Amino acid sequence: MLAFMHEGGFAMWPALVVALVSVGWAWTSPLAQRAGVLCGGAVLVVGLGVLGFSLGIHATVHGLQAAGSTIPAADHVKLLAQGLRESANNGVLSGGLVVMLGALAFMVRHHATSSR
Repeated sequence: MLAFMHEGGFAMWPALVVALVSVGWAWTSPLAQRAGVLCGGAVLVVGLGVLGFSLGIHATVHGLQAAGSTIPAADHVKLLAQGLRESANNGVLSGGLVVMLGALAFMVRHHATSSR
């Protein structure tokens, strides 16, 4: 798991923190507000996932351009593929967290409407 996070880069950690804080905040919020808190956290997690993916691609392309002719042309494709795979870790984590937050929001909303 740490290798997955390390490969994806720094932006994965704020996404994880936002998801955990959203769950904690929702837990302590009034029942009627919990789904909104969870949905707000999900929006932030999506944004952080997109940001992390974009930063990873940017770093990969910048690194390839900076290396220039010191890396054989055939290796450029391999390195670009590796950078894409590592950058995609942001989307995998963010997607999983958004599904979790959305499912919790759905359950909380159902509970809030059925307890009225």
